[in-house]
Formats: sequence, structure tokens, C-alpha cells
Amino acid sequence: MRSESGGLTMIRNVSFWLAGICLLGVSCLATAAPEMGAEAGKVLMLVGQATALGNDGTVRRLAKNDPVYSGDLINSNVGSYVNIKFADGAFFLLRPKTRFQIEQYQYSPATPKAAATAAAPTPAPTAPIASTAAPLVTAQQQQSSATSRAFFRLLKGGFRSVSGLIGKIDREDYRVNTPVATIGIRGTVYSARLCQGPREDRDCEDRDQISALLREAGKSADTDETVLITTVDEGEIAVTSPKTTSNQPAGTVAFTTDDGSVTPVKEAPKTEQQEKSLDPKTCGG
Repeated sequence: MRSESGGLTMIRNVSFWLAGICLLGVSCLATAAPEMGAEAGKVLMLVGQATALGNDGTVRRLAKNDPVYSGDLINSNVGSYVNIKFADGAFFLLRPKTRFQIEQYQYSPATPKAAATAAAPTPAPTAPIASTAAPLVTAQQQQSSATSRAFFRLLKGGFRSVSGLIGKIDREDYRVNTPVATIGIRGTVYSARLCQGPREDRDCEDRDQISALLREAGKSADTDETVLITTVDEGEIAVTSPKTTSNQPAGTVAFTTDDGSVTPVKEAPKTEQQEKSLDPKTCGG
């Protein structure tokens, strides 16, 4: 296996620095932005530079507290990380050189009036309190699920994510499309990254290790193919390709390749290992 390149060393240095920032709750290289409106979410932290291309064709340079909207295409620069918190409580920490689109996002939580109506006591005096409490959460979540959806697209690069309320009731409300597969969730902490071949500007500096892990798992490795690397820390994801659907539980790593196959591997590549300490819930919070 060849030695690590300068690009991978740079990513390692930046990710170690960012880990310290996340632990301290400090945000760097960002300025204040106007108050949030009816947007999909906001930039919780920005290290480096990132832009958003809106539906109207306007490119905005992002800063801390800036809103992001349904339809926005987010681009993070070399050596840059951007953490976005969405209205349903989800987080997406985008890694350097990432292109991530918020294809369609809508979150409609239960209104206070609806919640109060659902919480009203039942006339039956003999019903135990516990028996009325349990359905209340389900009813409110179902009301939210009926009008909420979170559809994303990962075109390049990768992210670490903590899922929010959308998708907890109906998995059809949440998906992340990628060039090789679609990711679905239910209450999950996970990461996804695209390793694209040398013809795409060497977006995958640890390609040699990824190829070696594929061969160890009994699969041939094409150095030009796109590989989707998924790791799950908590919960479970479903990876659906044109060939198969694979449920991936916590503590596992899998590679999905151009041919649609999903291959479990014994360990995470170096990039995922180095960035595992980056917690989207605390980076910039």
C-alpha cells in the first residue's frame, strides 16, 4: 500500500483541529447572519468556506447562523467543515469538498393547540395515567409525519449525521440519494462518504485502503469505481441499491459499489476513524 498523501495528512490535521473546536463548542471563521425565518435549518458551525446555490440560481456565501432552504445545493471548500442543524433536530456535519443538496425538506410539528387537545384527560376515572400518556407522543408524531419529509442528495464528499424526528414514524419520509444507493434511517447516528476514482480529482485519498478492504472481503476492487462508505454508530440504516436492500446495524461498516452490491468490511477506513470524534450535536452548539 502506498504511503499517505499530503491531501490525507491535511484532512487529518484539519479534523483533529475541528475535534478540539467541537469539544469546546467554539465556532471559527464565521460571522453573524440575520435571524432564521421559515427555512429548513441553519448553519450551526463553519470552519473554512462554504456556499449555497439556491433554487433561483443565486450563490450565497454561508456564515454561522445563516439559514438554508429546501432546494439549496451546499458546497464545502477544501479543508472546510459546515455543520447544519435542521428544524426537526437533525444534524449534518459536511466534510471538506462536499456537494450536498437539500432536495425537499418540510417539517410540520404538532401545534401547541393540537398538543393540548391530545393531552386532555379522558373522562374514565379508572384509567391509569400511564395508559393515556403513551399514545400522546405517538399521536403528535403521526401528525408531524403526515406533513413532514426530508429528502437529500449526496453528490460528492460525505457527512456525519444525527437523525431528527422526521423518519421516526415512516421511513418513507426520509432518504439520502447517492450515485450508487439510497440511504434510509430510523433513529440513527451514521456517516456516509463517496470515494470517487482518480478521474474525479482524486476525491478519495484513502482509495488504496478501501480497495484492500474490499479484496479482504472477497470482492474485486476497481480503482475507478465509485464506492459509498457507510458507518453506523447508533440505530440502523437501510442501504438500497438497484441490486439489493441491506440493513446495516450499529457498529458496522459497509461499502456499496457501482455494481449495486453492499459489502460489509471488517473496519472503517482511516478517514472515518479520524473523523469519528466529530459529534454533529456539539460542533458549534
